[in-house]
Amino acid sequence: MIIGIEGIVCAGKSTLITELRKTQSFAVVEEYGFFTNGHHNFPSFPPNDVDDIIKAAQYFIGIEKMRYECLNSLVATAVHKHIVVDRIYQSCLSFDYAVSNFMNFDAMSHATMCWNDSLKIEPDITIILDIDQQTLL
Repeated sequence: MIIGIEGIVCAGKSTLITELRKTQSFAVVEEYGFFTNGHHNFPSFPPNDVDDIIKAAQYFIGIEKMRYECLNSLVATAVHKHIVVDRIYQSCLSFDYAVSNFMNFDAMSHATMCWNDSLKIEPDITIILDIDQQTLL
């Protein structure tokens, strides 16, 4: 089973994944930053125009392809009963949506088309971790 883990910053995603990784039953597909080889050269923010949003989407689609290949290699080994995915592609698409609206750019249809045409991990289930504002403070 492929399990996506989502949530806001500090919700406990990494803590949960660290604990699950300790068991023999779980393997992990790391979050997007892991696949940048320590070079967090993410696209600049805020974007200047629609082209910047599309370039950012394509950047993360490239990373998602690496994550997809990682998932396939974990599935091929058939050692683990469950595979946990730290963040799912819908996070990127949601970010594209928010930025498009915030910046008043009409980029969503382009970004969605890019993601629809790409290889991406589709979890069987997604767990969304939430945390209240008081706990964050």
